[in-house]
Amino acid sequence: MPYDGIVANAAVWELSGLLIGGRIEKVYQAERDEITLLIHSMGERFRLLASANATYPRLHLTTEKKENPMNPPPFCMVLRKHLQGGRIVNITQSGYDRIITLSIEKPDEMGDLSTKHLIVEIMGRHSNIILVNDSKTIIDSIKHVDANISSVREVLPLRPYELPPQQEKQNPESIDFEKLFNENPAQRLDKHLVNCVWGFSPFLSVAICNKADVDPFKNTTHLTDGEKHRLKETLSEVADSIRNRNYAPAIIHGDKVDFHVLSAAHAEKNTLFSTVNLMLDEFYTKKDMDERLNAVRANILKSVNTAIERNMKKLAIHEETIREAAEFDKYRVYGELLFANIYNLKEGKYAEVFNYYEDPPILVKIELDEEKSIKTNANRYFNRYKKLKSSYENALNLLDEVKDELFYLENVKTHLENASDFETLEDIRQELYEGGYVKIQSKGRKSKKAETKSKPIHVVSEEGYDIYIGRNNKQNEELSLRFASQNDLWLHVKDAPGSHVIVRTGAKNGVVTQKVIEEAASYAAFYSSHRTSTNVVVDFTRVKHVRKIPKSKPGMVSYTNHKSIVVKPREASSQS
Repeated sequence: MPYDGIVANAAVWELSGLLIGGRIEKVYQAERDEITLLIHSMGERFRLLASANATYPRLHLTTEKKENPMNPPPFCMVLRKHLQGGRIVNITQSGYDRIITLSIEKPDEMGDLSTKHLIVEIMGRHSNIILVNDSKTIIDSIKHVDANISSVREVLPLRPYELPPQQEKQNPESIDFEKLFNENPAQRLDKHLVNCVWGFSPFLSVAICNKADVDPFKNTTHLTDGEKHRLKETLSEVADSIRNRNYAPAIIHGDKVDFHVLSAAHAEKNTLFSTVNLMLDEFYTKKDMDERLNAVRANILKSVNTAIERNMKKLAIHEETIREAAEFDKYRVYGELLFANIYNLKEGKYAEVFNYYEDPPILVKIELDEEKSIKTNANRYFNRYKKLKSSYENALNLLDEVKDELFYLENVKTHLENASDFETLEDIRQELYEGGYVKIQSKGRKSKKAETKSKPIHVVSEEGYDIYIGRNNKQNEELSLRFASQNDLWLHVKDAPGSHVIVRTGAKNGVVTQKVIEEAASYAAFYSSHRTSTNVVVDFTRVKHVRKIPKSKPGMVSYTNHKSIVVKPREASSQS
């Protein structure tokens, strides 16, 4: 992510104007690697988030309010002791490195003002948040780094604070172009800019090259005079923007979503923001939400996959039993043939008799237990017949049950993968708890009959039809069997897991148009296991032809009188 030294510089410049002179009212630590300072400044309250997360380290103002633990972590308690009630007197950046320091004054126990420094180091997996005193002795840090972790730099209480090792780079405000172009090793241009200019990230370097119409992957020794000239012009514009704080914060929509504060990094499609902090909060709140959603999703998915694997093993066992017992009727025939010829046969290893069940009769050789009588051998075959027939019929019934359960679990899996909010995930977890698939029910659910918290997706079509899409199996059942009217239209992807889709037709006197069928079918295709396919077959019928399968899991129905349509999957824009 491009929270580089230039973005950090813009954030510090903006935060300084808002927070210097502000009072720290509260300190929170909702995550193990993240703190939030509640600051009262200029008549407003601001939430300053500092994160040492290995993937998304950052410092910016936020509007997000996370749930805090009942018992604050030790680092949070240390910060409350030293910072709560203090005033921010300065916010600085170490050159163009991603190291930002908040200096806070607060009366000590003797009533004298003392200054503490909260240092936020944004360095990927080495990121940290460190509290030091005015003599730069470490008081505590959110991550402790001893000699076993790093032989270069320890970060522990009572140790002196030292800046991370730094490289000698050019100031981005005043680049020496002769040195940049002529005193360089032979390497890729984008990497060369990162290595030579302070604060530049790979993302920004590639963007600058693209704006200058120079191949970012070209070797620096192969640059033409024209390419050097275009790079010089673009880099001069960048230097002016940084020097004059002429920032243009934007989230950039390219092959992947990025952000930056320099217009040189903008692409064809950008979402502009009035402030750097608004941009950072928008970008990282979404990233953080996605990460936490994926963590919850993965946890639930693990239980579902375990149940699927367990049922797949059962399926294999039942199929093997069916294969082994499939010829059970042969043993009944053997028994009857032996009884029919009981007085003509002698004890021995085999009995050869004509099978009169075949037309014409054929001679068959039946294996015998030569120590037993013909009658006993016949009864032995009858017993084997009964046992195998029972196993066969039982395995067939169990096979159907396992297939039904697997289809249900695949439905759950599809809804899990399509879920876009915590409420939907928690509803699915609750459904699985009630089904005995997970041991822990959803937070806040007191009973097995707890009502669902999430709601179906609701879309109003271009022609004014209300369309509802289930987010999980319980919602599917509620929509199809209780919410919908008999003449409403019901849609579902053909022969695959997916959401039930309902088109309300009451306001249209039961009439449905081809256009709304196509629209609703495209939603049914998207909210299914075939959402990434190009063409998907979707079945549709009136709700009166949809029936709950007796004794089945939630959302399992059968339907008749249906037609089919082939559509391209389309995501719904939820309107409620």
